[in-house]
Amino acid sequence: MKRSPFIVAGIVLAAFFGFQSLVLLTREPAHPRASMADDDYPLEEGLTWVYKSSMGLQVVRRVVGRGALHWESTLASWHVMQFDLPLLGRKRLLMQRTDDGVVAHSDNIGDVQQLIMRFPMKVGDTWTIDFPNEDLAECTVLEPEAIDVLSKRALASKLRVVRTHRKTGKKTTDYEWYVRGIGLAKMEVTFGLKATFNLIRFERAAASGGPPSPQKE
Repeated sequence: MKRSPFIVAGIVLAAFFGFQSLVLLTREPAHPRASMADDDYPLEEGLTWVYKSSMGLQVVRRVVGRGALHWESTLASWHVMQFDLPLLGRKRLLMQRTDDGVVAHSDNIGDVQQLIMRFPMKVGDTWTIDFPNEDLAECTVLEPEAIDVLSKRALASKLRVVRTHRKTGKKTTDYEWYVRGIGLAKMEVTFGLKATFNLIRFERAAASGGPPSPQKE
């Protein structure tokens, strides 16, 4: 089944684990460190997040600009979030703020926008992400936890994401940690085995920049 990077591409990242001997790392050039504004889910153009796992896998998320759904004639009102993933290459998701939180669209005709993140996060809040060609994702806000992020200790909102495969009914559970001013700071992916991705860089890159070149470790 085709998988796109809703929330933080958690289910997509799981596919990397079976290819450890062939892994390519995305090398993202260094940029000035981003300032930590008082924002639950920053979407400012040019912001870049770089994550790395203990296995050496690296993932880059970047807000590359503004855009409109390809069948709309309206002004570009969506933030374009770009994901550079080992082996799977580049993915994009259109995001927009609403009074309830952050909504996203896959830009596929027939899909509808989905609430991918509810803010402010309150313990016990739940919502469901139901893109037609994706695993069903049921999100629940858990008790906040203190985590280490960018050499500092910070209190993070913790999100549990239970994904159900549409054909087999198999369930997998992922976890994500969000820090105010940074957004996604840590993610744990479960797909037969577990891997944790920690934020190692939060920077401001030039928007609409060229793709990083995959290189071997």
